[in-house]
Amino acid sequence: MDRRQQVALYYARKKRRAKVDGTPVESAAPVITGVTEVGETLTCSEGDWSNTPTMFKYVWRRDGVIIPGATFSTYDLGALDEDAMINCTVRAGNVNGFGGSTSESVGPVTAA
Repeated sequence: MDRRQQVALYYARKKRRAKVDGTPVESAAPVITGVTEVGETLTCSEGDWSNTPTMFKYVWRRDGVIIPGATFSTYDLGALDEDAMINCTVRAGNVNGFGGSTSESVGPVTAA
């Protein structure tokens, strides 16, 4: 079994386990909206989930690296974001655990 097949099997098992144990399972990825320009605010949707999540956690990334302190559904673009690609990961949780899903990247961020 090659690496790609191993990864596919891992995620298939994870999704099957989530259906059984009741952890949230993503049915539509989060989407970022807003203008990708320094000084503007981006918003990350929750996405769509099964198994009734009751809480959401957000992590924003700049060129794939976590942005310290960016843990809300909105993110204000600053000077460090210029020319970068931005994405967000949403972790949806309930009493049974958490599931995660990452948006498509937006950008590059332009100067104001």
